[in-house]
Amino acid sequence: MDFKAIGQRIKSKRRAVGLTQEALAEKLDISVEYLSRVEGGNANASFSLLEKISDVLTLGEEELLFGRDVSDESADFTAAFRNLTPEKQYAVMKIVRIISDI
Repeated sequence: MDFKAIGQRIKSKRRAVGLTQEALAEKLDISVEYLSRVEGGNANASFSLLEKISDVLTLGEEELLFGRDVSDESADFTAAFRNLTPEKQYAVMKIVRIISDI
């Protein structure tokens, strides 16, 4: 995971919703110094802290971690899959089963 990019997304969203580092740190029950290090990519946040940040900032976990909402990609995949012929759907499902067993 790219913690520097995650920190930048946290900082950007925090500013967008009008929170100071102090206010966000208080809501998360962490020190301002630690939040500053997380936002700067100098400290790796735990998954539980990332969940809290996601909730407080109303930022999807996928968007926080990866910079995009993977549910959009999921919907795109579903739509594309439905447009395939039955033979191609079968082939895609075989590939998915192989990948998911890894």
